[in-house]
Amino acid sequence: MLYKGPGLPDASFYRGKAPMTKSEVRAVTLSKLRLERDAKVLDIGAGSGSITVEAALCASEGHVWGIERHNEAYEVFLENIKRFEIHNITPILGLAPEALPDELYNAIIIGGSGGQMQDIIKYAYDHLVLGGRLVVNIVTIENLGRATEAIKAMNYREFEVIQMQVSRGRPVGTVTLMEAMNPIYILSATK
Repeated sequence: MLYKGPGLPDASFYRGKAPMTKSEVRAVTLSKLRLERDAKVLDIGAGSGSITVEAALCASEGHVWGIERHNEAYEVFLENIKRFEIHNITPILGLAPEALPDELYNAIIIGGSGGQMQDIIKYAYDHLVLGGRLVVNIVTIENLGRATEAIKAMNYREFEVIQMQVSRGRPVGTVTLMEAMNPIYILSATK
């Protein structure tokens, strides 16, 4: 049986060639979402589905929708849903925001925008319940600027930006060398 707590080990997931949010970043992302057990959650840019899977485990009495636009990543996403035997996820193959369902959510995660950041953040504002949480994981400074601008324009509250950099040790002979992973910006806000 696989461990099913927050911050699942990266090795728990099938990866293929799909992008995957690392365990440390998933743990912080989930903390910023503040999920209740019955939450309705949307993960935009699901990649391998690592955040979608962890959100579904946290919202075990709720439901999570995950959208991915790349076929190969979508297949990896489906494999991870099967691997964790999760039944409260609806996977969607398509481009956001066009392919997104007309639902109301308690939380929305944006992990990829496909160049549609402003439109996706507007969709998020229109589809979050009052008090709902938005969390955006960003790796480029250009998208950081776009997302910050869009969030501020939509009248969110409790807007916060953090920059996170994780280093992991790997053995080199008899010593341990710390290797830095790419920095990531995590934006969070409440409707």
